[in-house]
Amino acid sequence: YCLWLVVWIFLSRTDASRWERALWAVVTLACFLTEVQALVALPVLLVRLFWDRSRGTLLILGAALVGAAGQLATWMLNPRPEYNAPHGPISLADIVVGWAATTVLPMWSGDTARNAELLGDHGIAILMLAVVPFALAVAAVLVFGRTADRVALPVLLVVAAAAFGGSMLVNSLTIFQYAGFSGDGWATAQLGNRYGAAAGIFALASFPFAASVIVERWGRRAPRASRVVASAVLLGVGAVVALQWGAVPTDRLAAEPWEAQYRDAVAACSAEPAGERTFAVAPGKSFALACEHLLRSAGK
Repeated sequence: YCLWLVVWIFLSRTDASRWERALWAVVTLACFLTEVQALVALPVLLVRLFWDRSRGTLLILGAALVGAAGQLATWMLNPRPEYNAPHGPISLADIVVGWAATTVLPMWSGDTARNAELLGDHGIAILMLAVVPFALAVAAVLVFGRTADRVALPVLLVVAAAAFGGSMLVNSLTIFQYAGFSGDGWATAQLGNRYGAAAGIFALASFPFAASVIVERWGRRAPRASRVVASAVLLGVGAVVALQWGAVPTDRLAAEPWEAQYRDAVAACSAEPAGERTFAVAPGKSFALACEHLLRSAGK
């Protein structure tokens, strides 16, 4: 959500009050310090400098650069640990196929097991079919939209693609070599990719943009019809996507969820009150709690 927010901040107008500019600068700094992927949105603001060097833009740029420096310093001083999994090179084809398989297809079909079957039976054709509605929405904006729409939507999609591709390249795991999967091999692919879920938020923006274009383009000649069509697009897409989003585990480790870890730790501490228990919270990250604190929190 920070990545989504900073893109809109970078595209926003700067004819605001001094306090508003300061607020957005603070929000930008917080986003950059919170989400490392916000770095891929920085070129948007740098390009804006070619025609806009207003005080508000420079203030936001300063906050973004301070946040980026903090992220880079952290990365250099405390490198990210590698996953304990096979690594391999990631190609552009892997990124394109992976984006379609983990970002676009899940919007229409949220069952990853069924998606693996569809990909195994139909291959890339099913991905091309899933992309068609998005392609039509983007085409409508590029052909009929205002200049602001024609700029904003491509920027959103490019930033999302950069964040997704960057995540694949940084991790460089063989499970992300999507272009190499075929047939039954799709059953072993990671189709519930969280990087794809984040990129999907950006891709879905194509439809509100397209609905807005419909109303703006034909609103005067057919005000009621244009609004009915736009509403149908938004409600239809929203309903389909909402039906795909069921309950998902909150952990990112393919390991025990937090509740199970806590329950097991309390049980172990009840048997052996001395010492501490370790909890996994993210890939390569964990923390320890003393049994004394665990038993006290559990009321034992």
